[in-house]
Amino acid sequence: MNFIDYWGKKFDYIAIDFETANNERISACALGLAFVKDDTIVNSEFYYIKPPDGTVFSSRNIDIHGIKEEDVEYSSTFDELWNSELNHFFNENILVLHNASMDASVLRNLLEFYQVSDYNINYTCTMNVAKKMHYPARLSELCKKFNIEIERQHDPKSDAIACAEIASKLIELGINLRDYSKPIRAK
Repeated sequence: MNFIDYWGKKFDYIAIDFETANNERISACALGLAFVKDDTIVNSEFYYIKPPDGTVFSSRNIDIHGIKEEDVEYSSTFDELWNSELNHFFNENILVLHNASMDASVLRNLLEFYQVSDYNINYTCTMNVAKKMHYPARLSELCKKFNIEIERQHDPKSDAIACAEIASKLIELGINLRDYSKPIRAK
């Protein structure tokens, strides 16, 4: 039995984190997910993503996350991953991102690039909520404030888990994540 058979497709929220091959918003090369239900992380996933043909991996990005072109050579493209798995979750649940100006932009650009039209996504940004509460903005500093350990920073699964734990701490402080949510809608 997989976790979907056990938990279903509806969660409190799903924290996500993308890593990119370069500065282009369509160059996603990895995605981490942390699924939260009943205030508990019930599953986490990591996916390599094959960026569009011709994408060049920048040495700066490789130095940050360690993902190289050969790591994603035989991976699914974003649209394949969307059709096989992500569309089942992203339309049904609020997504929680840290630094949504990056991750929401990557998601929006990927959906447009691959001409995906079957989406209706709502997300909230833990960084923006933290700033409004006069907390640190950086993921590592916010984790330190809340005594959350990041296993490996810039590993998308580890960062998604940290983001989920930050969201949990914000909820404990009385924050309703939906009050801060924004939509990503198909055009």
